[in-house]
Amino acid sequence: GTLGLSGAVLQGYLRNPLADPGILGVSGGAALGSVLVFYTGLTAVSVLMLPLGGLAGALLAVLLLMGLVGQGGALVLLLAGAALSSFAAALTALALNLMPSPYASFEIMRWVMGSLTDRTFTHVWVSLPGIIAGWILMLTTARALDALALGDEVAESLGFRLRGARGVQ
Repeated sequence: GTLGLSGAVLQGYLRNPLADPGILGVSGGAALGSVLVFYTGLTAVSVLMLPLGGLAGALLAVLLLMGLVGQGGALVLLLAGAALSSFAAALTALALNLMPSPYASFEIMRWVMGSLTDRTFTHVWVSLPGIIAGWILMLTTARALDALALGDEVAESLGFRLRGARGVQ
């Protein structure tokens, strides 16, 4: 449900029915953060290090994306996100190639491809506050996002402030 909600928000914001959450590079940043946790061996410290590494990578990607976009609009966001996604994928591939253990490379690839092996409800509980916060944020900005999907001019004529509705400017 949450992944579908984020996809719908991006499709409305970017006014592109083919937009998906991975296009802005945030999921690539999360994957890179998790791969770095695997690479450094921090997964042996705690079972929570992997999702926390992914969260840290995603947050770093969002901050970098906000810095790159600045005052730009949806097109600048899309282009910066595509560049960030490509950069994160390249760094992930580099980490895989430099991995000292083939077993660790296999584990990383299996995890990046979506395996839920050895995942517990602890991982769900760790991510639940972020999921709930995202849902609340989307529910409180739903009307502005609907107006924004119709175009900048229409949203402004309906009385919505674009700086507040966009959130990244």
